Amino acid sequence: MPGTGGCMTLAPSRSSGLEGGCLCGRCRFTIYRIDEIVECHCLRCRRLSGGAPVTWVCMSRDGISWTRAPSIWLSSTIADRGFCPTCGCMLWMAYRFNSEVAVPLGSLDERGDLASERRIHAQEAE
Repeated sequence: MPGTGGCMTLAPSRSSGLEGGCLCGRCRFTIYRIDEIVECHCLRCRRLSGGAPVTWVCMSRDGISWTRAPSIWLSSTIADRGFCPTCGCMLWMAYRFNSEVAVPLGSLDERGDLASERRIHAQEAE
């Protein structure tokens, strides 16, 4: 995590990971490691969320597992996004140029004390 020198391995009390999923329950995931949490103000995130910025929980691709993966939409030249094909819930974003993926903080079953650590693309919100 920024300022701490690396990623956050989940505490032993959460050794089974953080779970989350879509609104209808079709697509489910477990997060095992968090690299950082960011609040994105880019136009795409705001439009996909209905206007507000999206708080993303970011990790490497090997930091998450899916019991049922979302459908993928090639949303831009730099990123792909995943959504549930049944309820349409936005569940995933992955950059094409690195191994980082992210899920919306709101998709976690329990968020505990997790909160955004920094804002990105804030100039687009002004």
